[in-house]
Amino acid sequence: TKQKDEMNGVVSVQAEHMVGNWKAGTQYPGFEGACYVAAPAISSEPMTGRVKVSQASMYSISIRALKGGAHQDRALAVEINGKRLKTTHQGEGPSKGAFSWEEAGKVNLAEGKVVVKIYPVGKGHPTADVIMLSPVAK
Repeated sequence: TKQKDEMNGVVSVQAEHMVGNWKAGTQYPGFEGACYVAAPAISSEPMTGRVKVSQASMYSISIRALKGGAHQDRALAVEINGKRLKTTHQGEGPSKGAFSWEEAGKVNLAEGKVVVKIYPVGKGHPTADVIMLSPVAK
């Protein structure tokens, strides 16, 4: 999976660079990269990607995703190396839809490759843009 390495060990991955059956979209403005991805109406399949972290550390995992718009309850869940984190982007959002960052949780990671998955858990086309893994300052 194509990733972007930021300063201080932060790694981000655009959801459109992950593998899965979610559909690319550009209808809602404010996304990063080329597009965002939205889960099909009746999908439980995750989007999957691999990234490389350069240091062993506790990481804070955040996801930028759409809340609201034509569908409500766009909840999704991030999984890192098999550990499912808390659900984000739950409930109702603005009628025009808006992308926002929410923290999914923290996970301890060893240096090396990390498997990242995004699961659709909401009722209304969960829509993901970017996942960020940020080392927590000690």
